[in-house]
Amino acid sequence: PYYNSFFKCSTPTPVLLAKKLAELAPKHVNQVIYGSSGSEANDTALRLVRHYWALEGRPEKNRIISRKSAYHGSTIAGTSLGGMEPMHKQLNGAVPNIVHVMMPYAYELA
Repeated sequence: PYYNSFFKCSTPTPVLLAKKLAELAPKHVNQVIYGSSGSEANDTALRLVRHYWALEGRPEKNRIISRKSAYHGSTIAGTSLGGMEPMHKQLNGAVPNIVHVMMPYAYELA
């Protein structure tokens, strides 16, 4: 059983699993965020980073650096993060303030 935990909701099974993961993890790791896919995980990371800076009173600190030719998923945020221009054209409006930098060892681009 699983339910979106963004609004402080859960069910017993994920709570028990989070407790077990916390027991196994290093002491400073004290939170668990579940995801169903890599796309969802990347969307969540983007959302959390921007929300964090908004709570800190710095909503303008919202630029994300990602790599060209990277694949971060098929959701709108994941596709925006990925530096693949043909996929960006499909979006007709990507997530703003994502900057793409050259991938390491891009010999063909050097």
